[in-house]
Amino acid sequence: MTTMAGATGKKDHKVHSRVPRFLRVQLEHAKQIQTKSCVLPVTGLYIETKLRGSKQASYSTPLKRNPSVDIGWEHQVYEFNMTEGEMYSRVVEFTVHQVNCVGQDQVVGRATLPLFEFETNRLSGVMSKLLTLNQAHVAMEIHLSVEVWTRHDVAKTISRECWENERKVPLQGWSKAHLLPTDNRPAFQAGFYAGQTLEAVLSPLGPDHVETLGFTTGPWFYAETFSGPWHNSNCGWKCRRRVLRQTCRLAELDKTIEDDNDYAPPPPSNATKKQQDLKKMVEMVDLSIEAILQKHNVKMEDY
Repeated sequence: MTTMAGATGKKDHKVHSRVPRFLRVQLEHAKQIQTKSCVLPVTGLYIETKLRGSKQASYSTPLKRNPSVDIGWEHQVYEFNMTEGEMYSRVVEFTVHQVNCVGQDQVVGRATLPLFEFETNRLSGVMSKLLTLNQAHVAMEIHLSVEVWTRHDVAKTISRECWENERKVPLQGWSKAHLLPTDNRPAFQAGFYAGQTLEAVLSPLGPDHVETLGFTTGPWFYAETFSGPWHNSNCGWKCRRRVLRQTCRLAELDKTIEDDNDYAPPPPSNATKKQQDLKKMVEMVDLSIEAILQKHNVKMEDY
């Protein structure tokens, strides 16, 4: 039987672990949305996701125009390279923003997701989580799916990817439904496969792999026509495309227990050792003759 003190000691030890982890978070939808503004009407809502205390980039959902009580997002899978220690000590923060009709941004509220429970239940696979905002007057819910992989899980994954194509129509925005017959481009395309749905173009999985979360997205590329040339920024172009990628793991998660000592910092290189030796020599020069003799246990009368 594990005592409370023993469990606490084990967790304290894990906090310093350098064993790699790969955190995957999918933001699925938000419920009970209450968008209010004192002066200007709210026209959109988006959620920013960030690993607090980390230099890793944050993620933002696309802006949802005229948000209703329940809105969802597609392809919002966020991936973070972590350590086991960070899984016990860090949180993921979700910040909800609303945008008014003149483009002004206002924070509605925040919610945090402690990660230790997902580390301790890692072998459960995909875990669902419901978060509520920390503002008392806002009852909004954020629905998530989370899974944690080891480096062995990552090494055995396979990826499926395809191009997503859209066209912009004035006053209506971007959509795959706006594609023209003359574009000669389907909604989705993967190699020689083309279709109006993802399922129509993705290669089938083998018997050992499973799809767990959805797709990550690459940046949009823009052009006047689908023949290109393609640009990184939108300057009034009518066509755009991006890569969707789904990472699929083995059906059974890896159960290997790794030793933190395998990830200890490497010994100093020759260059580093020379720098350390030079520093010691400088320190020796700064010492007086008496101090040098004392440092080497040489008596004054012997000198």
